[in-house]
Amino acid sequence: MTELAQFSLIFEGDELAVELIETEWTKFLDAIKAIQSQRNSGVEIPLETDLQLNQITISFLQFWEQQSLIPPNSTTVFESLCETNQKADELSASEHYSTRQINILRDNLLLVDKSLGENQSSMMKTVYNLLNSFLKRCVKKLKHLHAELNLISAELLPVYDHLVEIKHSLQSLLNFNQPHAFSLIEVQTLQDQLREIDSAKVDGKFIAEDGTIVAGQGRVIDLMESCFEDVHELLASRDTVGGDNPLRDVYEKLVDIRGQLEKIELSRGWCDSSTAQDVEKSLYALQLRLGEIDNLRVDGKFLAEDGSIPEGQAVLHFLLHKCYRLVHKLQVQSEPVAVELVGLKNQLETLNKCLDQLVRWKVKLDDEELVPYQLKIARIDSKRVDGKFMVDGTVPEGQGLLHSLLHDCYEKIAELKDSNE
Repeated sequence: MTELAQFSLIFEGDELAVELIETEWTKFLDAIKAIQSQRNSGVEIPLETDLQLNQITISFLQFWEQQSLIPPNSTTVFESLCETNQKADELSASEHYSTRQINILRDNLLLVDKSLGENQSSMMKTVYNLLNSFLKRCVKKLKHLHAELNLISAELLPVYDHLVEIKHSLQSLLNFNQPHAFSLIEVQTLQDQLREIDSAKVDGKFIAEDGTIVAGQGRVIDLMESCFEDVHELLASRDTVGGDNPLRDVYEKLVDIRGQLEKIELSRGWCDSSTAQDVEKSLYALQLRLGEIDNLRVDGKFLAEDGSIPEGQAVLHFLLHKCYRLVHKLQVQSEPVAVELVGLKNQLETLNKCLDQLVRWKVKLDDEELVPYQLKIARIDSKRVDGKFMVDGTVPEGQGLLHSLLHDCYEKIAELKDSNE
């Protein structure tokens, strides 16, 4: 295929060369159909293959344009379809996208459709069929993306679109990778917008004017939680751990663990059965490393060798909490929970959500007001035997998930205590 990509205009005006390229063009189209058939059958086509096919197609189109066999904008139309197709895939992978982003892609496809309609009579039939087929694939992807947004009620969709904009702004700040490359005012402004959206909930849900629960709760709330997490990461990143700080080694280990967990998260959707077991082993090993770091704390603090409390506590606690949350998320996606432990799992998840709201809104609770939450956690923790949740002498599935949830509860209680000091 690399030889085909090297076709150039040195053959211009040579009928024999044109016939040769037409033959190769036909073979190339057959290869594209075969690959598309594999794709339709569920076979994953590597991205590199698609990129190579696109480059070869562009080479052919440029040749046909020079031969005046297709309109002079045909290559531009194909490149526009490639760009739209790529952006549609990126939106699908990101899981969160706005109506505005969908409309931009829709407008691009409308322009392509108009161009193809106007130039069909002056275009080689094989080229028209190729471009029209590509257009239909892009339209199909766009319809799927739009269908996902349609699951969100009309009342909630503007809120969701606003959250997508906030998410993009937060990601832009995170991409600076330098804690002082952005101002706290920027972060606090976005945080205030999130709090305003969050305050519109009634008993944890978005309610319509008629009192009904609007559709799309899960998607909107998940995105809002993700935005709050980004805010916390940005604020924590201002508390740096470097230089001669005795906690630098712990900090670097946590950063490394977070990086590995994020790689697992990104690759999880592309793991087949042959690699899934390796992923599970990696996840378990990282969880053990987290436990070792967690055990270094004394009364919730990371101490230096001389017993002092160095700076950097906030960022270390954030990183530790972030890693545990990633572990929890990955386990939720993969780890089954035995029926016997579902009740405890539900209790811990409910308690986690309640504590999360208190932390987020910076509610001040004195020691007496914290007691009911601590007792609830202690009652659940007391069900462990030798560090495991046992049922009739057996160890049911779901241990890792429950331990992660339990740790999250303890972390939030510690945050509430710290906020009162």
